[in-house]
Amino acid sequence: MEEEALAVLQRLVADDDTSVEAWYLGGWSLYLLGEKLRENGKEDEFTASWTSSRWWLAKCMKLYEVQEYEDERLGTHAIELVEEINKVLGPPPENLLEQDLGSDDEEEDEDEEMK
Repeated sequence: MEEEALAVLQRLVADDDTSVEAWYLGGWSLYLLGEKLRENGKEDEFTASWTSSRWWLAKCMKLYEVQEYEDERLGTHAIELVEEINKVLGPPPENLLEQDLGSDDEEEDEDEEMK
C-alpha cells in the first residue's frame, strides 16, 4: 500500500511542510516501493522511486537538524536509507534540495487558478 500511503503523505506535507515525520515516512515509502520495483526488474521506475526517496529523506534530515528533532531512531534510519540509496545510485547532486520534483509548481498553479 505504498502508493496509497504516499498519496496521504503528499497531502500532509502540502498542509504542513515542516513535519519531519511526514517527510521521513514519504521517503521510506518511496524506498520500499523502489525495492519492489527493483525485484520486478523495473529498473527505470526503481531509479525514479529511489531518487524521489532520497529527496524526501533529505528534506526530512534538513528539518530534523533545524528543529533539533529528538527522535534519534528516526534520524538514524533516515541516514541509513540515504546511505543505501547513495551506494546504488551514486552520490546525490550538490543542489539536491533545490531540485523541484513538481509538487511546488503544481501548488503554485492551483493557487493562481484560485485567484
